[in-house]
Amino acid sequence: LGGILASLFAALFPEKVTAVISIDACGPLTETEETTAAQMRDAIMSRHAKSRNKLRIVDLDDAVKARCKVSDIPAEHARSILSRNLTQDAGGHCFWSSDPKLRTKSTLRLTEKQAESLMRAIVCPILFIGASNSFKNLETVFPNRKGWFLNAQYEQLVGGHHIHMENTDDVG
Repeated sequence: LGGILASLFAALFPEKVTAVISIDACGPLTETEETTAAQMRDAIMSRHAKSRNKLRIVDLDDAVKARCKVSDIPAEHARSILSRNLTQDAGGHCFWSSDPKLRTKSTLRLTEKQAESLMRAIVCPILFIGASNSFKNLETVFPNRKGWFLNAQYEQLVGGHHIHMENTDDVG
């Protein structure tokens, strides 16, 4: 998400950005215009389902196991990410501190043409770092989108989507 947001910011405010490093993202995620109604309906339904912040005790070990089941992340890195989203009460009980609506579906994804138009507005150098074991497949996405950028480079490193946590020496 950070790489997508950084590239969008660079497109919208080029005077404020001198360079971008995007880890495991090559511009915005896109959908075709034919999916618009379904996207909006799904987004509304997902927000309605998360309309209340239900306060419930979270077991960090259980949360780590659940996260590892659905992503390519080692338990130690999942624990680090999840711990940042928990708060503790006086009794030592943990609760989610993040807004549950942040985990809902996007209201509307850009079309490929809209994404291209935005990415062509980036004037600074941009380095895309792809992860060899990521579901994002930047090694196939970047060649298709390379022409959108004035000054773009691609490097692929060994690791998964959270490569910045797994392979800190190469990423740094």
